[in-house]
Amino acid sequence: MAKNLPNLWNTLSVMDVGGIKVRYYSLKALEREGFDIARFPYTIKVFIENLLRNYDGQAITEEDIENLLHWNPKNPGTKEVPIKVARVLMQDYTGVPASRPGGDEGDSS
Repeated sequence: MAKNLPNLWNTLSVMDVGGIKVRYYSLKALEREGFDIARFPYTIKVFIENLLRNYDGQAITEEDIENLLHWNPKNPGTKEVPIKVARVLMQDYTGVPASRPGGDEGDSS
């Protein structure tokens, strides 16, 4: 979260992990603010946390987050969700690694 931006719905929290303070965005805080987070499928919860974590007031606005917090599976609407992808996982059916540490394509060792 950028400096001088509001802590939307008081979701920014801190926990101690092995003596290190870690910041995270709490969906339970949204529930305390009156949002029914339990009704959402897991993927929508991930998107909500992503929007809170990447909120900057420009690319991701408070309106974007509110739209997702009011998501209705029976009438999902047409608004796009401006998530920022942190990593991409690809399913591997072949079992062949995409890259090998310390080797090149022609090296069979």
